[in-house]
Amino acid sequence: MIVFKRASRCAVTVTAGTEKGHQEGKYSHWNGYRVDVHVTPCVDRYIAGPFRYTGPRPGDGAKTYKSPAGNVYAREVAPSGTHWDITYFNGDR
Repeated sequence: MIVFKRASRCAVTVTAGTEKGHQEGKYSHWNGYRVDVHVTPCVDRYIAGPFRYTGPRPGDGAKTYKSPAGNVYAREVAPSGTHWDITYFNGDR
């Protein structure tokens, strides 16, 4: 997240991390691979601009984008609020 914040030059608010309730699968929040970030115009521009759109995510239809490093950014619209669900497969952005 430090690399993301520095590269994006955006104010970044983490809304979910490794707390209970996020325990599904290897690449889960619980295991430290995923984080949720508050939606802002700056974060939207940073993700949707340079990263490649990869279509809707199966299951919930969230718009997904992939960074050159292979990390996946999904714009989730949920009852708890819209946020970016980010899966880091490595430490790069």
